[in-house]
Amino acid sequence: MRFASLGSGSKGNAWLVEKAATRVLIDCGFGVRDMAGRLARLGIEPKDISAILITHEHSDHGRGAARFSAKHACPVCWSQETATMVKVYKIDHRIEFDKAGGTDINKAGGIRK
Repeated sequence: MRFASLGSGSKGNAWLVEKAATRVLIDCGFGVRDMAGRLARLGIEPKDISAILITHEHSDHGRGAARFSAKHACPVCWSQETATMVKVYKIDHRIEFDKAGGTDINKAGGIRK
């Protein structure tokens, strides 16, 4: 398993968690082009991202996830508490976690193999 910080600071935040062919972005606080460049430094193409997990309601995470998901058709996951952001940024590829313990994104068809 690999964890990598793609950037953390006032200009945005994002982490990559990778195991075998499954690659999940934790937050997506950068623009699509910037995120692609950050991923490229790790030898990963945007199309290789399996899902994006939004951890909290920061506008940069919502915008970044919505645009990245729209361009690369990867699902976006979030907690019920961050669901308001989904309506604001019109995220189409989504999987919502419930308060009782969540949703298995593999069962929901969210992870591409």
